[in-house]
Amino acid sequence: MKFAKAVIASSLVAACSLAASSVFAASYTVGGSANGTTTLQGPTIAVFAGMSVPCTSKFKVQVTGGVGTVIDAQFVGSPQCTAIKANGLPTSSPAGTGWPIAAPTSAGYAGPTGAPTYSGGVIGNVISPTDPNNNVTITGVSVTIPALSNVTCTGSISKGDANAGKFWFRQDLNPSGLCKVAGNGLTNVSPDPAFGVVYP
Repeated sequence: MKFAKAVIASSLVAACSLAASSVFAASYTVGGSANGTTTLQGPTIAVFAGMSVPCTSKFKVQVTGGVGTVIDAQFVGSPQCTAIKANGLPTSSPAGTGWPIAAPTSAGYAGPTGAPTYSGGVIGNVISPTDPNNNVTITGVSVTIPALSNVTCTGSISKGDANAGKFWFRQDLNPSGLCKVAGNGLTNVSPDPAFGVVYP
């Protein structure tokens, strides 16, 4: 009997700990709600083997219970941009489940603004890869870029930041050392509802 009580007590402690960690975790909102969809857009650049394609990216984000997922991605600004295919999303062919967005772990980053640049093999005007506030990870990213030798770049964007409902990111993707992506201050544009980041 004592053993059974001890097991029950341990289970309750574990359940309370999980509940507490969920309650105090950072989360996302759309229009102030923990559930909804909005589109984040802003200047981005993709680089492969020394060639670059600057675009405006539009990421449709679904928030469910405070958890974010990219469910659609479109790229505009030129024929090279509109030809980019996002893979692994519900709108992709074949359809996938989306690109999960991990909860941010800290706040504080703001900038840079404007379009990322590419010159001399270096992506400029972007978030620093060593910025201490790099705190957002988007997993399952996969894009096929016809203008860049039809390469498919895959991986996770882990050098990212979320602040005031905006995303900055910079990351090397696979094939390793050849694919690079960066984006500055992707945010919602009216009439899309505001994207928010809630820190405990």
